[in-house]
Amino acid sequence: METSATVESPLPQTVEPVDNRVTFPLDNSGETPQAAASSSSPPSQNDSSVEDEPEVNITRLPAPETKTTNIAASDPANTDSRTPAPADYFRNRASLRRQLGDLEGSMEDDNQALSVNQNDSIAYNIRGIVKEEMGDLEGAQKDFDRAIVLRPDEPTFYQNRSALRRKMGGLEGA
Repeated sequence: METSATVESPLPQTVEPVDNRVTFPLDNSGETPQAAASSSSPPSQNDSSVEDEPEVNITRLPAPETKTTNIAASDPANTDSRTPAPADYFRNRASLRRQLGDLEGSMEDDNQALSVNQNDSIAYNIRGIVKEEMGDLEGAQKDFDRAIVLRPDEPTFYQNRSALRRKMGGLEGA
């Protein structure tokens, strides 16, 4: 036995942008109050069949600024000069620069991070990704290998090395 039911949604069917706002009708007709008013003849002042329909206006907020574009904030030169910049600063900036397409700048920051901390597995991983994107596949593999030696429990390093080996044409060891 099959039963069917029609459920009428209380949500509006149309949304129309008005300047900087989105207007939602509060009736179930599917028309905005503006569209309903323009499709009918103008009401007289004594016409009681026309009701003022309330509407809800939602103002669109501007998009938040992204933090990835503020490289200067992660610049160690902007910190207290009495303390040396930890490798984290350089590594984070290297990651940001890579995301923004500045591969040379990312490589410089990775090298700086590794000069501060030679055991920074994440810096080796980031530098491996950058080298791969720059076409230095052999160098990328060496960096991924070093990252794995330093942190053999990190699956991301294995995934990156495996993807690189597939790219190099060899499935052995991928």
